[in-house]
Amino acid sequence: MFTMPRSAAAAMAMFALGCAPVPAHDDPMGDSTAAVTTTESDTTFRAHGEEPGWVVAVFGQDSISFLLDYGELVFTTPALAPVSLGDTIVWRATHDTLAIELRALRTPCTDAMRGDSFPAHVTLMVGARALDGCGRWPTEPTP
Repeated sequence: MFTMPRSAAAAMAMFALGCAPVPAHDDPMGDSTAAVTTTESDTTFRAHGEEPGWVVAVFGQDSISFLLDYGELVFTTPALAPVSLGDTIVWRATHDTLAIELRALRTPCTDAMRGDSFPAHVTLMVGARALDGCGRWPTEPTP
């Protein structure tokens, strides 16, 4: 059985809920307990998923912050301009040798663990690994 380290669990929970105003985009490779916690108003788009737990925050066209594998992997990358493909917005980035793609499809999504509703279904590709989750644009109402 996997037990999440308390610092990673706390960071992930604060990041997902937008509880702590520590700007991730100021410290590109900061530590996992502080570098990814932000307020929702700082972000253009936020997404999260479970099993393994992950959270992503897009900061306009400046940067994208990632907290992956329950906080085991935390990093921020420069953001490339998003691409609109119909009802889907796509952000691309790289970290070390990993190609990363975040796809947000504008269709209602329900968080599998909490039951919360979100306006976007999200697929996060990290290398060859696909992670599914939900996301929202903070400026748009929740469905």
